[in-house]
Amino acid sequence: MITKPLTIKMIDKVFNQAENQKDYLIGLYRAVINFDSVKRMNHFPIVSQKTSEYIFKKAIAFDRENHPAVVSGGLWMSMGFGLDQSPDQLTEDWNVRIDDDAIEYLSTMRRNDE
Repeated sequence: MITKPLTIKMIDKVFNQAENQKDYLIGLYRAVINFDSVKRMNHFPIVSQKTSEYIFKKAIAFDRENHPAVVSGGLWMSMGFGLDQSPDQLTEDWNVRIDDDAIEYLSTMRRNDE
């Protein structure tokens, strides 16, 4: 398991630079993982209740302003980080926990002629 910081400043920057839902979704993932090297996600990275609520409120506000015809926050709800629901709430606020088996990365890049 690894833990990566995801501060309010980092979150705000992603939303401020986003032009659409995909931008903030991928932007938040890129803030904590090497997104371009992901082969498959087995389950989502985990955040605390406080961090989750902050991101979700940002996603709802963004969608209401930029995508009024969709369910506000729906993309983040279905594809965003998971909520730490462990009894001990192990994930600290403003951090993302990524379990060892959560993400499979591309091991090598193959050239087109191989």
